[in-house]
This record gives sequence, structure tokens and C-alpha cells, in this order.
Amino acid sequence: MNKREIPRKRIIIYIVLLIMTILMMILLGRHKNTTHNPYELPSKNAQRDWKEIKKSGKLTLLTSYNGLDYKIEGDSVKGFVYKVSKELSKLAGVNVDIKIENNWPKSELALSRGEVDVIAIPTLITTDLDKAHFKALNPIEMSQFYLVKKKGQADDIDSIVIPQGIPAKLIVQNIADEWGKEIKIVEDSIYGPEQLSILVNDGKISNTIVASGQKERLIKLLPNIDCSTPLSVTLRKSWLVRNNSTALADSLNRWLPIAIKKI
Repeated sequence: MNKREIPRKRIIIYIVLLIMTILMMILLGRHKNTTHNPYELPSKNAQRDWKEIKKSGKLTLLTSYNGLDYKIEGDSVKGFVYKVSKELSKLAGVNVDIKIENNWPKSELALSRGEVDVIAIPTLITTDLDKAHFKALNPIEMSQFYLVKKKGQADDIDSIVIPQGIPAKLIVQNIADEWGKEIKIVEDSIYGPEQLSILVNDGKISNTIVASGQKERLIKLLPNIDCSTPLSVTLRKSWLVRNNSTALADSLNRWLPIAIKKI
């Protein structure tokens, strides 16, 4: 074998390997560029502020289905958010639509993508709020959180079921630190506080957590539950808009107190 052939073969192998490496780097770069944060999906709707909303003639609220915010009884629609939406429509001069979603992560995603303009679910204002994507409106209510358990059951809990994604998880973690014990937190991706309270009443789960705004109503509806144990101090709760919807936030902060007084 010619001694000169060995270096030539090596050079060819090196060139082939170099080409393969460059191709891999290009492919990986393309994959990286097409992998998006779900909150950063490119969408014209994600840039909607009051100017775009007014031009479209429609403001879309997202809320959860429960006895307080939105509920259908027979042929009638009832609830706080439904009543406020009617007054907001008069004040803003646009149609106000309502979408229903009980899953919190899906609610955040719908807002960030511009599928809705407002999350009209009273949300705890904590340091856990994603301020890079969401802006809290002025507090719409002050609220405490309470343990929901069956009557006669001890407060000394080892685990608790809460709706997925809500900041109540922080409250449970804080109370666990205060009690000096570990509490297992199970996040339910399907049910909200009201539905989970029904499961407690029926003996299907041991406990959950509920805000003071729902507490009295649930006590009347569900005879087997006890909601007497507070898990938090009084906290601020607000609706959310996208972080770039500055004009919408300013407008809603003016209109909401007026709308709430009229209902």
C-alpha cells in the first residue's frame, strides 16, 4: 500500500466528520429557534391592547364555572362576572364575551396568546405572579383562605387537594412551615374549589382549600363540611391582563369599581 494513501484517507475522513458536525449544528440551531416558550407564541392577538379591542368591538373575559362567578340555572345565566360584564359593555361601548375555563394553566395560556383579554378570576397577588407576561388590575376583593374538611375531622392534615396552578399552593406551603410539618399537595387539573369541596362533602377526598368569598355559600349547600379553620391572613385578589395591555389595564381600573357598584 502506498504510504501516501493513508494520510489522504485520514484527510477525507476528517473532512466528512467536519461536514457532519456542521450539519448537526445547523439542525440543532433550527430546532432551538422553533422551540418556543408557550407564553411567547407569535400572534397578533397577543399584542391586543384597548385600541385593538375597541376597533374589533369585542372584549373577551375568561372566568371559571362556579356558583359565584358564572353559572347557568335553567334558562338564566347568573354570577358576579356575568353581571359585571353587562355593566362593562355599557361603560366600554363594546360587546363583552365570556369564555369558561376551570384549568388555571390553560387560562394563563389563553391570555398570553391573545385568545382572551382578561382573566376574570379573582387571583392572589403574590410574588409568584409572572409579571413578565401578566399584569394585575387593582384589587377586586380582599379574601382569606380556609381549610375545607368534613365535620368532626381534625385540622392536623398530612395532605391536601387543590386546583392546579392557583397560588393557594403557596398558602399551604406557608401553613406547613408554620405548623412545622410536611403537607403533601395534590394539584387537581380538572376541578375548581367548589367542585373539590363537593368531593370533600361526599367523602371522596379528605380536604381542600377555599376562599372566603365562596365559604358561606358552600357551608349552606354542603351540610357535611367544616370551613372554620383559616389558613391565611386577608389577601388581595385581582383580575389579570397581559403585561403589554397597559391602556386596557388603565381603563378597567377606572370602569370596574363603577360596574361593581351598579350590580
